[in-house]
Amino acid sequence: MALIDRLGLKSGASKILINSGYLFFEKFLNLGLAFIVSIYVIRYLGPEKYGLWQYSVSLVALILPLGRLGTPHLAIRDLVLKDDDQSQKRKILGSIFTLMLSAGIVGAILISVIGFKVNPDKVVRILILIASTELIFQGFEVFDYWFQSKVLSKYSVIAKSVAQVLVTLLKVVFVFFDLGLILISATLIIGGVIRGFIYLYYYIREDESVLKWEFDKVYVINLLRNSWPLIISGLSLAIYMKIDQVMIRNILGDIEVGNYAVAAKLSEIWYFIPMSVISSVFPSIINSKKESISKYNKRMQYLYNILSFIAFCIAIPMTFLSDSIVKLLFGIEFIEAGTVLSIHIWAGIFVFMGVARSKWIVNENYQFYGMIFNVIGAFVNVVLNLFLIPQFGILGAAWATVISLALSGWLLAVCVQKTRIAFYMNSKAIMNTILVFPVIKSVKQIYRDSYKKE
Repeated sequence: MALIDRLGLKSGASKILINSGYLFFEKFLNLGLAFIVSIYVIRYLGPEKYGLWQYSVSLVALILPLGRLGTPHLAIRDLVLKDDDQSQKRKILGSIFTLMLSAGIVGAILISVIGFKVNPDKVVRILILIASTELIFQGFEVFDYWFQSKVLSKYSVIAKSVAQVLVTLLKVVFVFFDLGLILISATLIIGGVIRGFIYLYYYIREDESVLKWEFDKVYVINLLRNSWPLIISGLSLAIYMKIDQVMIRNILGDIEVGNYAVAAKLSEIWYFIPMSVISSVFPSIINSKKESISKYNKRMQYLYNILSFIAFCIAIPMTFLSDSIVKLLFGIEFIEAGTVLSIHIWAGIFVFMGVARSKWIVNENYQFYGMIFNVIGAFVNVVLNLFLIPQFGILGAAWATVISLALSGWLLAVCVQKTRIAFYMNSKAIMNTILVFPVIKSVKQIYRDSYKKE
């Protein structure tokens, strides 16, 4: 409670701690169940079929940000700032829901048409069609934004957890009865429907009604004017996070995609940590700017320090244990994924701090610069993949991911005066982590200062 309080929370420290606890519980439960069952499913499918499935998911993921329209950060920010204006909040919710649902439908149609044209295989077409429904279900995430803005993440936790448990059980049943890849992938649709209905139930329980939502044309125009850099930024981020699996299939084949996807899964499973922490503490960090720029910057630096420290604590042991972990969990068939994991895991350092920096960029209205950084990162990633995959195989794809993320998530910020402070903060966080003791001292000081206030 004290650490979170020092990051920007005073009277609401207990509420934020509870909210963070719910978020961590949801992530541990969902990721834990999903991970355990994914081992069962991946072993059942083998590298080739798993690679085929991940190719279809990655293809859809390339335009997934189009369905979000860059709204998550802006929506939560606007809902927090308009907390006392119920009428305006309903306009925000109604406008964002309409936009996301419409964009999701258009995106699903677009990716299905493209997928059908470039893939003559009937199974691949069906997998792409199923995966594309995730774009449509994104509209229901507007409830999650509202819960986050009210620090009521327990409702999101329940919705996601119940959906995850039911989907997990279905996957186990489908594998046990050998019902095949298509039915396993169809659980994505089932999970989206369940999650949406539970979101709606808890929103109504808070004495709210979707019937009161309004579509505000003026707000939509302003939102799109501010969010278009985030949309392009999100698309760029998706490209250098998922284009590798699409390119690997086209250059090397399905088996290599399966091995690479396993390594990426083990590497990316940790990404819930910064998302969970930041979703709870950042609304209050936003408000701290009203008190003092110095206090605001201090809290950002504390956040970067802690996220960097956690990322290094994950990357170092995973580097040395990667082969053993892959062999133990997925079997000798996927042993090639171990070496890939030892490289890919280092991308987490830039992802952890990048999640915090992306929130800072939105709060400072520097979306344009964030977009430029991500576009450059995406371009570099594609070019590196074109050269490195034919030369070094899936190891080349892992290096391309780490290098492009380091460039877009850290180094490029030094090139722009307005974002240079983020580069210095990130660099300081990395150096503090390498030195270790300043981070420990920082955490202890946070605790002491907060304890005195309590």
